Amino acid sequence: MAKEIGQIVIMGGALTIPGNVSPFAEANISQDPEAAKLLFESGSPIIMAGLDVTMRSILTQKDTQKWRQISKVGEKYADIVDYYIHIHDETAPTVKGCPLHDPSAIAAIIHPELFDMLPLAMTVETEGPSVGRTIGITEKIREKTPNVKTCINVKKGAVAKDMCDTMAILYAGT
Repeated sequence: MAKEIGQIVIMGGALTIPGNVSPFAEANISQDPEAAKLLFESGSPIIMAGLDVTMRSILTQKDTQKWRQISKVGEKYADIVDYYIHIHDETAPTVKGCPLHDPSAIAAIIHPELFDMLPLAMTVETEGPSVGRTIGITEKIREKTPNVKTCINVKKGAVAKDMCDTMAILYAGT
């Protein structure tokens, strides 16, 4: 079955940092850790863009201000994103902007060169206090071709810049 499936990219998990719903679990994985475990252990080729990179890719109001100057559509979209930034600033004031969770997963497939990826056989803990934890499978640590590439670092500002540049092109056409 795994050979029939193309590249799967997920926004979920956290390998090198704590989760965002518990010290172990990231929100998406925590919703159905059993399904995530099945996915990771399926042998399908997976890129995991987790909190390790999404919390390093931040969009700010300085970024959205550029959209306002392009078109009315850019201005309206900036209003929507600024609302999200404002909410995030209240709930996580040390971040100073909003993390680009889902856009990081998209960037990982379109621009893999922006990321450092660790090939690793992964699983998800489904029991106990660390339920939802994404972790390497110890018994497979020396496997030559693990199926998961886990994004563990990202070029500073690269995802935000790519997203802003792409949105600016879209807004210019409106």
